[in-house]
Amino acid sequence: MHRLLTTLLFLFLAAGASLMHAQGGPPFITDNFGTPGNRHWEINLGWIGDHNPGQAYYQLPNINMNYGWGDRIQLK
Repeated sequence: MHRLLTTLLFLFLAAGASLMHAQGGPPFITDNFGTPGNRHWEINLGWIGDHNPGQAYYQLPNINMNYGWGDRIQLK
C-alpha cells in the first residue's frame, strides 16, 4: 500500500510539473519573451518607479545585458 501511494504521488507531481512553464527576466513592466538570436547582444536600459501617498521611490539605472548563445539560449 505504501509503494502504491508513493507511486501515485510521484505521478501526480510529474503531471503537475509538465503543466508548468518557466519564467524569468528582469523586473521590467514589459518582459522579454525571446532571445536575442545567435551571437547577438541585447541591452535593456530602464528605470523603476514606485509611487505611494506621501512617498516616491526611483531606481536608476536598471541595466540588463543578454547574449544569445544559439537560437534558444540566452546568457544574462
